[in-house]
Amino acid sequence: MTVDVRKATLPELVDMARDVRRDVAARFGHLTEAQLNWKPTPQDWSVGQCFDHILTSNALYFDTFDAVLRGTKETRCLERVPVLPGLYGRFLIEALRPAAARKMPTSPNFYPTQSAVDPGIIDRFLAQQDHLMATLEALARADVDLGRVTMTSPASSVVTYSVLDGCRIIVIHEQHHIGQIQRLLDWPAFPRAQAALP
Repeated sequence: MTVDVRKATLPELVDMARDVRRDVAARFGHLTEAQLNWKPTPQDWSVGQCFDHILTSNALYFDTFDAVLRGTKETRCLERVPVLPGLYGRFLIEALRPAAARKMPTSPNFYPTQSAVDPGIIDRFLAQQDHLMATLEALARADVDLGRVTMTSPASSVVTYSVLDGCRIIVIHEQHHIGQIQRLLDWPAFPRAQAALP
């Protein structure tokens, strides 16, 4: 059954994150350095840059999640403003859906590396994904209503949403870029692995 990420619970988000991990390991774990760094045009991101972007953006959420788990998260003034967190959360989740018609601009905080990416980035993503799933599971066990705890977006200090929506945004953002990566692999000019010599 397909889960609507806009309404997904934390256990459902854990399952979705696990699906992302499995798909990445199966579909992209074999890519060579040349394949990871290939771009259709100089302006496009490579597969490796997409993964670097995911790693960078995900990492910026963990401090807030850890503070919630420790019970030490402080509420900023802007996070106290009613209505806005719900509006921002719904807007971002909708805009990041793989089928969304409008492309979201990338925050400078989330820009990927401009250097060549090494094949170890897939293992780094898988390790971070394990950490993400463990964090989501811990948040699910916490005695906190995460729909009522507000956080500030790592992308902008003026954007707020609930911690639960923050968890949803991470997962939908990953799905968005996994679709982008698959489209790169589908390009006719994408370098194919050479068959092994007999």
